[in-house]
Amino acid sequence: LFAEAPFSQAEDLVFYAVGGTATALAAIDQHLAVYSEEKVQGYILTHGTIQKMMDWMEKMTLEERRHVIGMEPRRADVILYGLAILSAFFKVSGQKRVIVSEADNMEGYLLCQE
Repeated sequence: LFAEAPFSQAEDLVFYAVGGTATALAAIDQHLAVYSEEKVQGYILTHGTIQKMMDWMEKMTLEERRHVIGMEPRRADVILYGLAILSAFFKVSGQKRVIVSEADNMEGYLLCQE
């Protein structure tokens, strides 16, 4: 799917990450024991951060992931899949960062700046 996207003009685009994986990763990266929409909204996740989180969480058991600060325990079984999708997006698009958004339309969107 990503391989078919036209990323040749990607420098002109701002990419937003929406949904549970993105907001959970923003909360985890900030070590938020109590979720804060204000701190998550607009948070920047970088390719490097995503890769470090994936390397870290891949070594954990499911039970260990359930205790990660910033993540709801019920996301422990799906977070690695979300990390893999974000990692693939970064690799294929060449982007270095995404902006996390609490305001989503369940499919995500691209905002083009003209």
